[in-house]
Amino acid sequence: MSSLESELQDIAQKACSSDLPHGPLIESSRSLIVEHASMRPMSQQYINDAMKSFAAMTRLIMPGDTLHRYIEDHCAEQPLVHPLQNERFPSLATGWADEHDPLMQKATPGIDDRKRSMVKFTHQEVLHCLQICRHSPEVPLTLITLQALIDSYLSDVQKHIATIDKERAMSLQTFKDHWSFASNLTRFFMMAISKQLPEGSEHSAIDHIDQKMITDAFEFLEDIRAFEAQTPDLPLLGMQSRKFACPAQQLLRDVFVTNGTYMCVVEKMRAMRDGVFLSPTDPSVYNASRRFVEALVKLMEAIAVKRDEASFSKFSGKF
Repeated sequence: MSSLESELQDIAQKACSSDLPHGPLIESSRSLIVEHASMRPMSQQYINDAMKSFAAMTRLIMPGDTLHRYIEDHCAEQPLVHPLQNERFPSLATGWADEHDPLMQKATPGIDDRKRSMVKFTHQEVLHCLQICRHSPEVPLTLITLQALIDSYLSDVQKHIATIDKERAMSLQTFKDHWSFASNLTRFFMMAISKQLPEGSEHSAIDHIDQKMITDAFEFLEDIRAFEAQTPDLPLLGMQSRKFACPAQQLLRDVFVTNGTYMCVVEKMRAMRDGVFLSPTDPSVYNASRRFVEALVKLMEAIAVKRDEASFSKFSGKF
């Protein structure tokens, strides 16, 4: 038995030997912000407890070091996990603010402008991001593949738990779904990394990415409070302002910064772009995924060029 398999078994044993964290984010696939916005007022304490329970489950099931070894192993020795196996439709860019938002008052918004805005990026930045995606589809494909590998990791953990307790393994499905369909993971980081990538280079943008650029992109997202949200006071509707914080932020910092996990995926994608494949199925999976990204970029650009298009300014990350 490999050391990685042993680690996954240890996680399964821990998950079955004690009470699992519980809460609305673990038991329901709906976002708390969506719930709150749909006229179901929540106390700040309820929201905080939900975030803490999800973070606790993440620490238990997804230790950053183990997840890193799992992804590193797949990047070094395993065939590519098909990133579109569940027909997910990821978003490659965020929406943008309107002309009344502080973000749009300056040609080059600063950190404070972005902190105050819920949207975080301007229309021009969205277009630049999509141009990077069109010219270098390998870059967004690294993020979609990272998400597929996280999903694969959680499936393997579930299988190990099922050998001990099938019912408990099934109870983790909603938690897994939150990770499987986390469109913000792709779109926010793609926006942050594209701000540092040159436009119009004859080389693929993926050749410019290194660990420092990844760290700077992640810390930029932290600086502009991309992992936080605050709903407004709506006294006429009896709704008070509420603060939300991403309970996965620490693990994502491990993935992008501390452990260099995402960089492993970047290096694998570079190798695949250059024709270095680990199995006969890799080229077909890679080419199909790349064509999907190219088609997705065309669709998003068609929407994004219409700046006043409500469907994009309210874009949720799913088609």
